[in-house]
Amino acid sequence: MKSQTFIFVALWFVMSMNFANAEYDISENRKEWVIEGGVRYTLLTPDGKMGSVIGDDTKYTDLSQLGMDSAEGATGLSLGGLYKRTRLFLSGQQSSFSGSGLTSEDIVKGGVTIPAGTPLDTTMDLGIYSFVATYNLIPGRHELGIGAGLMVMDFKVSYNAQNTGANITVNETTPMPLLALSGTSRWKQRVFQGVIGGAAVNYDGNKVAYGSVDAVARYMFYQGERGAGMVSLGYRYIPIKIDINYESNAFKADLGFAGPYLGLRFAY
Repeated sequence: MKSQTFIFVALWFVMSMNFANAEYDISENRKEWVIEGGVRYTLLTPDGKMGSVIGDDTKYTDLSQLGMDSAEGATGLSLGGLYKRTRLFLSGQQSSFSGSGLTSEDIVKGGVTIPAGTPLDTTMDLGIYSFVATYNLIPGRHELGIGAGLMVMDFKVSYNAQNTGANITVNETTPMPLLALSGTSRWKQRVFQGVIGGAAVNYDGNKVAYGSVDAVARYMFYQGERGAGMVSLGYRYIPIKIDINYESNAFKADLGFAGPYLGLRFAY
């Protein structure tokens, strides 16, 4: 992970030196609207714990014990738009993690039990798709916006016992209303942007909570009469809490995903 992070930083330094003479301020050159779109590659490192509720107790196993504490890369798409004081964010990313280790506690779902100490192969998939609209309370070179939107979180974890072949799978797809705060600051060719969002839902005794902190710096390497090309370096942190009830027990997870991303973005 340290070497991957160093590569991100080194690339960013080289690009910032190459594009230091470019000047383009999209807030001054735009007409009524601006559309942005791009692709980004993210390195996310998972952390936290998952487990089963047995009786009144929650039996957690840390991701590190399952061998799932290393960074994994994922490619995501993002779109953005600005019309007068309204800014739009649309993004989607699917990440997958896997590992081998020992469960420190019993894992139970329905009539299937994987006892503590069982060697496991575990996979976890996390898909996050969101649409957020913010209104710029402070427009111009330095913007501050508040807004709301909708996100869908697709979460799946599968435990596979190496010695018995027993399998327990938890799959939860949850749409949630999302509240967000965004800020943007521009200085010559540099654009700095941050978005903080949060969502929570409680239905049929199930509870899912999600948060996101996304900070990014962009350099303009291309400018035209109406458009611009940008290279981006950002960092994202995603805390998630899940409490899903089944007929006889429940599944709980307290997770966090964090890491840098490198992106290419174009505006028109």
